[in-house]
Amino acid sequence: MQGTQAPLRTSPPATRSGSIPPPQSRAPPPQRTAPVEQRQPAEEKLTSDQLFPMREMMNRKNDYELNKGKTGALGPVSSLFPEKIQHQNDPFDNSTMMDSIDQIAAQQEYQYQQEYAAQQQRAYEEEQQRLYEQQQRAYEEQQRLAKERQRQEAIERERQRREAQERELQRKEAQERERARLEAQERERQRQEAERQRQEAERQRQAALERQRQEIERQQQLEAERQRQQEMERQRQMQLERQRRAEEERQRLEALEAERQRQEAIDRRNQELAEQRERMMMERNRARLQQEREDRELALRMQREDEENERERQRKLADDIERENSMAKKNAVNTKDTKKKTVEASKRLHFKINHEDTIMTSLQIGSTVNLEVLNDSKEALYVVKMRIGGTTTIWDKDDRPLYKITNEDGHFHKTYAIWSSRGQIGLCKERFKPLTKDRKFNYKRSDNAQVLKMVGKYGGDFVVKKNHKIVGTVEAQLPDGYDLIVATQNSDMIHLVAHSLIMMQRMFIKEDVTPYLNSH
Repeated sequence: MQGTQAPLRTSPPATRSGSIPPPQSRAPPPQRTAPVEQRQPAEEKLTSDQLFPMREMMNRKNDYELNKGKTGALGPVSSLFPEKIQHQNDPFDNSTMMDSIDQIAAQQEYQYQQEYAAQQQRAYEEEQQRLYEQQQRAYEEQQRLAKERQRQEAIERERQRREAQERELQRKEAQERERARLEAQERERQRQEAERQRQEAERQRQAALERQRQEIERQQQLEAERQRQQEMERQRQMQLERQRRAEEERQRLEALEAERQRQEAIDRRNQELAEQRERMMMERNRARLQQEREDRELALRMQREDEENERERQRKLADDIERENSMAKKNAVNTKDTKKKTVEASKRLHFKINHEDTIMTSLQIGSTVNLEVLNDSKEALYVVKMRIGGTTTIWDKDDRPLYKITNEDGHFHKTYAIWSSRGQIGLCKERFKPLTKDRKFNYKRSDNAQVLKMVGKYGGDFVVKKNHKIVGTVEAQLPDGYDLIVATQNSDMIHLVAHSLIMMQRMFIKEDVTPYLNSH
């Protein structure tokens, strides 16, 4: 059998201290048995004389097994051993002798294997010791080289530091020399500048003396010329005085003639105006009588229509209040009392549209309309300048701007909106922009916020709701304009006015309505 040897470790692990540990005294890996003929150390190799007895016994055993009970050319097996006499008690003549030979051979083979294993162990330990010493020397060499490299690096750093110091010193010396040179140049420049200024001052002094001499000569010439001009002016003034007196006399005569002619013209004009006033008084009396007759007829007709409209409005208002109260109770939105509130007559507002014509026949986008919001005493509360499709400005009675309302088509907001049977009209908080700090638009953005609900067609009556309660109505009293009946606090008044104005703008634009004007 061919024997194998385990691979040797070339680099044992290093310890924490940096040194390589010595090889451990342990048995080598298990080796396969090797024949006697394998190479052994020279000092432990067996000689042929030492191996001969075992070979002799083995040969004899083999011959005995092969030739037992046989004869050949040389005779029986016993003839192979002439030096020994075969007899009945010969140990080589039976199996007992062969068993002894096997035991001896096995014992010698075991001893050889033990010696061979010991030799392999000694060789392995020597190889491990040699590798350890070699690695230790390599490690020490590395440590020495590292220290040498660190020493060289320190020397190099010191050299570089000294060179940098030398360069810095040279740079400072160069800067000092440059500064001294610049200072010398600056002193030279200042000296030259002082010399130049001195020369310039001397030149200016000479020039001033020359100018002074020339000025004296010029003053003397001017004085002579002035005296000559004064004499000429005195003579001219005397001539003008004579001409002025003659012109005043002529103008006085012309003024007297003009005054006489103007007085005659005034007399003729007064006579014509008296005749014209007499004719106008007669025409105005006839027109007044005609207007009084028409007003009486219109008042009777409007009174009947107002009574019918009032009955219809009260009926609709009662229906709306009952419907809203039932819805509020059903949805449990508001648990307060939702009974109808009585609207006082003093809280009725009137919209007065100021225009030259009695009927606006060509109202389009871009047209400007002026409105006045009056109370029952016909006193102006707000003055509104509304530009259809544009910007509406609300002024107070003292001509101070309060609010500006912008008209943005297509803008919707779920909290501030106007509803009708025809859909939703956008109305948003951002449209109310206060122009003064004392009148800010402060409105809560909640689901129960105030909205303006439209009942019926455009141009009809509108119901103002706040927190699911009716707080006011907007009535279209054609041809008397629009009336806003409010049953809420004064702080909400401006919001209702703004809602109504935007409603009117939308009505004018979308429906091409021709509103009648208030005759106040």
